Amino acid sequence: MPHIDADIIVIGAGVSGLSVANQLQSQHKKVLILEARNRLGGRIHTQEIDNQFYDLGASWIHGITNNPINAIAQQHHIQTVVFNYQDAIFYKKNGLVLCEDEKEAFEAGLDYLMNQFEIMSSPCQFNNAAEALTSWLQSPEFHHLLTVQHHADQSLFEQLQVSLHEFFEVIAEDPCACTLETLSPHFLQLEGFCEGDEVIFPRGYSQIIETLSDGLNIRLNHPVKHIDYHDNHVTVTTHDDQQFHATKVVITVPLGVLKKEAIQFSPALPNVTQDAINQLGFGVFNKLFVTFEHAFWRKDSLNNVNSMYIHESDYWLNFMDVSMIYQKPTLLFLFGGLSAKWLEECDEQTAWHELQASLCKVFDHVPAPICLMKTEWEKDIYAYGSFSYPASNYSANQIAQLKQPIDSKIFFAGEHLALLGAGTVHGAYQSGIETANTVISTQ
Repeated sequence: MPHIDADIIVIGAGVSGLSVANQLQSQHKKVLILEARNRLGGRIHTQEIDNQFYDLGASWIHGITNNPINAIAQQHHIQTVVFNYQDAIFYKKNGLVLCEDEKEAFEAGLDYLMNQFEIMSSPCQFNNAAEALTSWLQSPEFHHLLTVQHHADQSLFEQLQVSLHEFFEVIAEDPCACTLETLSPHFLQLEGFCEGDEVIFPRGYSQIIETLSDGLNIRLNHPVKHIDYHDNHVTVTTHDDQQFHATKVVITVPLGVLKKEAIQFSPALPNVTQDAINQLGFGVFNKLFVTFEHAFWRKDSLNNVNSMYIHESDYWLNFMDVSMIYQKPTLLFLFGGLSAKWLEECDEQTAWHELQASLCKVFDHVPAPICLMKTEWEKDIYAYGSFSYPASNYSANQIAQLKQPIDSKIFFAGEHLALLGAGTVHGAYQSGIETANTVISTQ
């Protein structure tokens, strides 16, 4: 029997790993966290530039009511600011704002389609969200809503069909980081956002990480390559061949790392566990921050608007005015799914030139930015993407299977294991609490 370094080793110092460790330590367990990076937080990553705090990963608390992350922020007096998506402006392909009647019809169609996703029964006849959307866009009920109740002529109706379909492609990208074809038709029912205002951290989300990591035994720069659970203990081997021994291990690495099989197991994971890992959806989402000398997009009618969309030839460009966070004119462009992959494959200047062409259709003068900063989460070898989503073949059984302890020694936690709130920080945190309680119950 080797020397036991801890009762439980936790792999990963993201929010779920820290949540697991805190809960276990509160039950008087000796816990060791091994983190591959040279920093804490995982996909929560705040970068400070000129005393401004840019959240390159998670940014929002998605609803403050009964949200454990908001409770932590309040308890530790961490400043948050309300930042709801409000009064979005939609620009047509000709660069003009949707007129009042067009916007009213567009939003009525959007509400109808969102409601269809929300009330869909299970099981349903659609294989993915794209099939469901196409069916509803072609339904007599949708036609009646726009042409009779909102007086759209045939030309406008056909334009709305196209623009709404392409707008839902944006929804698949943000917040799901995928495409409609790969997305479950039940995705809205699984979203799991909390009620209440959405808020952000002017001084960065990493303040939550700093709070959760206080008092924990964490080793940075310890990427794990192998986990052996043959015996009555577990041996964890890092890339530099250090070995750590414990009675149990909790694995909180991103689903993308599990999909890449970056960590080897002896014996191999059960087929049902590996199948669940392979079947769960995991997408990529990236950001481009663009800072200017002045807010050229500001007009009297737009002073209270923070979300804008420009309809291009076959997609909507989505960007937000985040100047109030950084106290300087800043736009945040959001990319998910295929567009996020595109952003990773080009440099900031190339990306900006394409975006500038779109902005020039709407605004008279678009100056050169003074700063560009983008994220590349799929290239990150400790993430291989951004967050999970309910794939077209989604089943709660996949999550239930991955939650099952293996030989009472191997446990998993992370945002991908949240039945509601997958892809969120609060989902990751709650998964950690739940997994820790499962570990304790197997003692």
